[in-house]
Amino acid sequence: MLSGWFRSCEIQTYWLADCQAHQRAVKEFGFGFEESLPLFSGALFEQVTSLSPWLVPVSNELLDLKEETLGQGIGLASTASINSLVDHLRSLLFASFNGEEVMFRYYDNNVIEPMLRAMEEDERNRFLGNIDQLAVSADALQCYVNGSVTSYSLQTQPWWKIQEHHLAALYNAEVHARSIERRWWNLFPQMMARLNNPQMLIVETLEKAQTQGYEPEIHEACVMVEIARRTQTQLSDLTQPFQLTFDELNTLETINKVWIS
Repeated sequence: MLSGWFRSCEIQTYWLADCQAHQRAVKEFGFGFEESLPLFSGALFEQVTSLSPWLVPVSNELLDLKEETLGQGIGLASTASINSLVDHLRSLLFASFNGEEVMFRYYDNNVIEPMLRAMEEDERNRFLGNIDQLAVSADALQCYVNGSVTSYSLQTQPWWKIQEHHLAALYNAEVHARSIERRWWNLFPQMMARLNNPQMLIVETLEKAQTQGYEPEIHEACVMVEIARRTQTQLSDLTQPFQLTFDELNTLETINKVWIS
């Protein structure tokens, strides 16, 4: 799929691969690919250079790779120079999410394809920047075209903001539950120790909150209410360990009035 897309493009194409896909390609080819550039550079990435994703100009050697190998990466087409393209890709490595700076794994096709589908058209155009087209090999080849009518200019990083709706398709209750459980064992181990299987309870409650139509930012509060009930903990007792504000405690009490265990 991706190899056919590369061959059909009339402008310069590139293969964007995370470290695992790149290592697999190099092993399969037997050598590194000419003019390839790592995205991780500078002192900030000094300790993790081996984990860098790579931008590889498409060549006949690259197209000889197995389709399975190529499919682990992302196809890019751009009229920009490779250095300009790399500058744009590097500017996306960190993004803002809920007011915090986070590492953005957009170079993982399992991450970016659902996010691109969730983006509004203007968001997708801004994300693509100086990329004319982006292709991902999923169940079928998905191609996203940059329809921006404004000229591109490099943004100062971090400039991209990840929105809640970008992540909707990536949500995994079990992953979220593990994160909650680890944090709560650290903050209130006495409460967690009263539960036979806290992870299963957290997963079930997250799924129930989603089914009942609670907003994503309220799901963790729903879990807190459920666990407080199961452990016979007063909601006010959660204030100190979780450093709850008055408004956050009020939200818990509001949910508690209507929550059905």
